[in-house]
Amino acid sequence: MISVNFACACTLWLVLAGSTLCAASAPAWGEPVNGIRLGLKTKDVPGTYAIEILFRNVSETEQVLVIGATTGIGPIYSLDFVATRPDGNTCKVLDVTVGSVGGVLLPIVLRLGPGEIRNVSIATESLICVADRKYLTADVLLENGYSIQASFVGHSDTNISGEMLRGWLGTVKSGSLRTSRQTGEKRH
Repeated sequence: MISVNFACACTLWLVLAGSTLCAASAPAWGEPVNGIRLGLKTKDVPGTYAIEILFRNVSETEQVLVIGATTGIGPIYSLDFVATRPDGNTCKVLDVTVGSVGGVLLPIVLRLGPGEIRNVSIATESLICVADRKYLTADVLLENGYSIQASFVGHSDTNISGEMLRGWLGTVKSGSLRTSRQTGEKRH
């Protein structure tokens, strides 16, 4: 009984707070390319929301993906994002988690066994686009009826020893992440 009351209280709080993003959404999967499928979903992270990017191996062999690089101030991912308005117009979404970087960049490598899914998350306030002369974060975009799609371009890279990493090659896109608007109010 306590867990039901707690769940009801949490739901009521979310409604009263005006949040239109769900605690977590079902993944928006794209079509597989060369054995890899890319998906997006929202994720509730304490104090914020995040977009979770899922890499799924749909092949019968191990896949090695070089998905970005580590820096001293955080990861940089080889992902591109696009937001699409309800009217069809698009804007590029930038990941501003890490600004300019100097120094050593080490590759981030995912090794995916057959059927395995791995993910990375980016806080919605770190994903921005400029629309109507305003900087809009990913959560605001989703709340205002935009959809967001990611794409990943796989390439080979070298490790710190100069050895070639034979990574997955290709370009794969996620499905379009959408959320339903629960209120007519728009955030700016």
